[in-house]
Amino acid sequence: MSGGRVTATLRDTGPGIPDEVMPKLFTPNFSTKTDGMGLGLAMVKRMLDDIGGSIGIRSEQGRGVTVTITMRPAPAEAQP
Repeated sequence: MSGGRVTATLRDTGPGIPDEVMPKLFTPNFSTKTDGMGLGLAMVKRMLDDIGGSIGIRSEQGRGVTVTITMRPAPAEAQP
């Protein structure tokens, strides 16, 4: 936690995301797969935007992807 924000960073070591796909990642109904609706990342971004959070994705071809999610922590009374 930094500056009253919580940050989660996820990394993989897969092939990365092609450069031509990166600008479309948060577009509703965009998918590189033949099944599914392509709503997942668009919904996540919208939900985070609605609560004052953010999501960022950085990709390096052949080295993987880093996803960073930042948001305010839950109020103390909402925590278990």
